[in-house]
Amino acid sequence: MSEEEKKCPLCYNAFKDDDEHCKVDDYDCHEHCVTNAIEKVRKLNDMNNEEKVAKMIEDLSRIVNGGGYHKERLAKAMAKQFLREHNTLQQLMLGTIQKFIVEITELEYLPVDARNEASIKWCKEVAKLDARFPFI
Repeated sequence: MSEEEKKCPLCYNAFKDDDEHCKVDDYDCHEHCVTNAIEKVRKLNDMNNEEKVAKMIEDLSRIVNGGGYHKERLAKAMAKQFLREHNTLQQLMLGTIQKFIVEITELEYLPVDARNEASIKWCKEVAKLDARFPFI
């Protein structure tokens, strides 16, 4: 694929200039893509929750698997979007993420190799924490 043909893995906007990410209305692509992904999830009201989660995970996978992925930039964009959400939703989201991490460690079949070994080890350590996220 030539430089002119490279596109953002989530929003499919073409990369501009020699950047490793696209620019959309002067926003950094990752901020745009995170916002765009959240909007896509909100618009999928006709889907059941499992389908919505599958789509959300697929979108995040496309972001991190695409060219131009920068962990720090993506994390910053996600944090900015997170802070735009209502405080109760922030609490619910982090509680869900904590439960997701615990669920990973409790899976009956958990394929581990060198590519994900550090992630699984980290999940097991985090799962030991006594984290409570009350609904207020």
